[in-house]
Amino acid sequence: MRCNIHSRKRRRVIYCTIFDPVWEEEGFCITNHPKNLMMGKKMLPSFSIHKNSTNTSTMTTEATAALLLNNDDKSIIAVMKSLWNNILAEQNSHDYCLYFDSIITAISVIIYFIGKPYVDEQTSKYLITGSIGVFVHGLGHGMLSKMLVEKSMMALQTDEYNTVAEVVVPPIDTAQVVVLLLFWLGLLKAVMNNVANYAVFVSSITAFLFHLMIPERMGFTYVQTVISVAFAITELRLPRSQKQFVYMTHSWIVVPVGFIGWIESMYCTAFVKDILGGHIIYDAYIPLASILHYFICMIYFNYNTVGDEKANDTVISTTTTKMKTL
Repeated sequence: MRCNIHSRKRRRVIYCTIFDPVWEEEGFCITNHPKNLMMGKKMLPSFSIHKNSTNTSTMTTEATAALLLNNDDKSIIAVMKSLWNNILAEQNSHDYCLYFDSIITAISVIIYFIGKPYVDEQTSKYLITGSIGVFVHGLGHGMLSKMLVEKSMMALQTDEYNTVAEVVVPPIDTAQVVVLLLFWLGLLKAVMNNVANYAVFVSSITAFLFHLMIPERMGFTYVQTVISVAFAITELRLPRSQKQFVYMTHSWIVVPVGFIGWIESMYCTAFVKDILGGHIIYDAYIPLASILHYFICMIYFNYNTVGDEKANDTVISTTTTKMKTL
């Protein structure tokens, strides 16, 4: 906990916070922030196009190819280190989220089509709508990465009164506004999968407009709050007939998300930023937990189906035996 003393009208006010100073400044826990990489380091393409500068730790394409031709363990290790230095080690957490969300969405869609015959409709809906939300969520992080690199956000985040509208609208960038709107449409559809589309649309527009009026560094907190409230209301409104095993286990899987948000905001500098990749721990948990829930339900339905078939076989066998006896 950190405490500061502020003087207000001849009175001293003690302001204490439990949040990490880096997280408080950015609103996210960001690994490899672009402002820390612009001094003589190479910025490689992520969601946006970075400008290159010299960096002796990176390896040229010709040198990488030559090492691969040697086909020995040391060469492979050198190539892997080069890939790390060139791609992963100099990408920020928003880039990580974009890449991970895109890949995990494709995996989730494949799992959905393969496992669809083995689960019920409710389980399938959770996974496929969640995948859509994860993908547009990743696009939103890609937009944030682009804004960071172009310094449009970096200059504004130091002032707590700057809002998302001040970042997105001037200069007017239609692509960024569209991505933010799609972000809300996909995200709320994912958590409100049993709600009519027109209600999701109205909710998304409302959330989008309010998002433009809040301080940028409060964006993550705002998004998490809206998602949590929307998800809770949607799930509680389900009819009693749908509040069975799938409903129960889905709640268990979702609950830890809130705790991960607190871990990110309180321990960013301690270990989240440098060891866990920053905000990626939050983004990674959601789709991985959804896939885990899908497999849990698949095992449950398969076990019950086998049990029902055995029970039916036993009844038929018993009936046949009685008929023979008669």
